[in-house]
Amino acid sequence: MLKACLPLLVLAAMVTVPCRGQWRRVSTEPAKGEIRGAAEAGKLLVWGRDLPVAGDFGPGGCAGDVNADGRPDLILPDQARRELVWLESPQWQRRTIDSDAGFQDCLWTRLFGVRGVLVIHRYSQVRFYHPPAKGWKAQEKWPYEEVYSIYTPSAQGGLARGDVDGDGREDIYCGNYWLRSPAVAGLPWRLFAIQSWWELERSAMLHVMPAGKGRILFAQREADPARISWFKRPADPERFWIEEALPALDPSLRNVQGLVLADGAIVAAENAGPGSRVAGLRDATWTVFDRTDGLLGLWMVGRELVGVGPDVVIRWHHRRAD
Repeated sequence: MLKACLPLLVLAAMVTVPCRGQWRRVSTEPAKGEIRGAAEAGKLLVWGRDLPVAGDFGPGGCAGDVNADGRPDLILPDQARRELVWLESPQWQRRTIDSDAGFQDCLWTRLFGVRGVLVIHRYSQVRFYHPPAKGWKAQEKWPYEEVYSIYTPSAQGGLARGDVDGDGREDIYCGNYWLRSPAVAGLPWRLFAIQSWWELERSAMLHVMPAGKGRILFAQREADPARISWFKRPADPERFWIEEALPALDPSLRNVQGLVLADGAIVAAENAGPGSRVAGLRDATWTVFDRTDGLLGLWMVGRELVGVGPDVVIRWHHRRAD
C-alpha cells in the first residue's frame, strides 16, 4: 500500500505498458500531510513536508543513488534556505550540495564517467555538480561545472539525456534546446534550438521525453492552454526540428504536470484545480478517463499508472479492449 506522507519506495521497476482499452481507477489514498513532489530512480519516491529532516522542500527535485549503496537518495531544493541538498536514505540525513541555489529540474547522471547531478540553475544555467574529491561523506559543498548558460528571457524546464546526432556521445536536452557533447571533458558544449516555444516567460517550462528514432515529445507544464507535440529530428539536427502537432482536446489541456508514454500512447494529467483531467491519446483520439483536483505528476510503476497530487496518491489499472 502506498503511504504518501514521507519518502516511499515503490518496489516495482518503471516500465511502459500497452495503452489499448481503458484505464480504471483502483485506489485513492489520501496523504497524512502535504505532498511536495515525487521522483523516479528505478523506484518511485514520494515526499512531503513531514520528512524526518528540517527543510521546505519542493517543488522540483530528483532521485539518484548518490553514495552507491543500492538505495536511491533524494536531491531537492530547500526553498526557504535556497539550498541544493541531498537526503541520504534510509534515514534521510541532510547534506548541503550548494547554497544560493534556485532550481526545479535536476537529473542524476554521468558526464565523462563522473557521477553527479545536472541542474538548471535559475532556469537558464545548466550546471553539473559532483561529489568532492574527499568523497560524498565530506561536509563541504560540491564542486560544479558550468555546462552552458542559455541567454534567453524564457525560463527553461525539462532535462533528459540521449545521443542526438549519432556520434556515440550522450548529449543533453534542456527545455527548448539540446546541447552537443564535446569529445572530451573540458571542451565546450554547443547549444542548438529544437523549437521556438519561448513567446512567454514560462512557455519553455516543459516535459522533455526522448522516444527514440529521432523523436522527442514536449508538453508545457505551466501554460493555459498547453501545447503537446512530437518533434522529429531533421537531417541536420542543428536546424529547427519538424513539429508533429497532436490533436487538441476541447477545451485544450492546461498545465500538463503529468506525462507518460505507454507503448506509443500518451497519457497526460492537468494540475488545474478541481476537475483537472487525466486523458490518454491513442490513434489520434483523446479520451478523458478520470478527473482529479490536480496532479503534480504521473509515473508508470510496474503495470500501474500512478498519479501524485498535493494530498493524494491515485492508482489506475489498465483494462484491455476486447
